[in-house]
Amino acid sequence: MHDAWQIPTVGVAVDLVVLTIRTDQLQVLLVERGVEPYLGKLALPGGFLASDAEDIDAAASRELIEETGLRAKNTHLEQLRTYGTPHRDPRMRVVTVGYLAILPDLPEPTAGGDARA
Repeated sequence: MHDAWQIPTVGVAVDLVVLTIRTDQLQVLLVERGVEPYLGKLALPGGFLASDAEDIDAAASRELIEETGLRAKNTHLEQLRTYGTPHRDPRMRVVTVGYLAILPDLPEPTAGGDARA
């Protein structure tokens, strides 16, 4: 007889791939992590849902504002893919919804939230 199946504990996060063109080159927006794990490393802006009631699209917009100061009001965020490979994050099992935004004239971002720079 098999052990009883249990619902796993899983964190849900959003990450944003924000592309722009500067000096005629395609660039991606990265933040410097201000917290562990990977303190000081470059990462895509993003993070965990703020609560079990937060909408995933709303979380993507919130994380963009918190970590970069950029508002998603006039930005189309497109769900790109969902990532869920076990052990990607040392804190817990995390399923991440990736978003893509292409902004041809990206204003200068301002770090905030858990982004140091």
